[in-house]
Amino acid sequence: LPEQDPNVKHAYWMYNIFLKEGVNVSRDVFMETLQEHGIETRPVFYPLHIMPPYFEDSIYPVANKWAQQGVNLPTHLGVSKEHVDQITQAMQKVLA
Repeated sequence: LPEQDPNVKHAYWMYNIFLKEGVNVSRDVFMETLQEHGIETRPVFYPLHIMPPYFEDSIYPVANKWAQQGVNLPTHLGVSKEHVDQITQAMQKVLA
């Protein structure tokens, strides 16, 4: 977990996880299933090289791989321990 200075409260904005290779579900199905449990997620940012103003026909396999496996979990100052538990339990069900 990110370190937190004792004088501030970290918001953990953009708290990313990356699904391991070989899991039994794609990132998109993982996100859709969490949404069915009332948990909103977002994909990580798309690699810059695929965005229209910067598009290159080059191959960046690591960036492409991480983009397809990354998920932003819910983050805001109001996330309670109970909500974290709910998210964790739903993720465990999806990945089981």
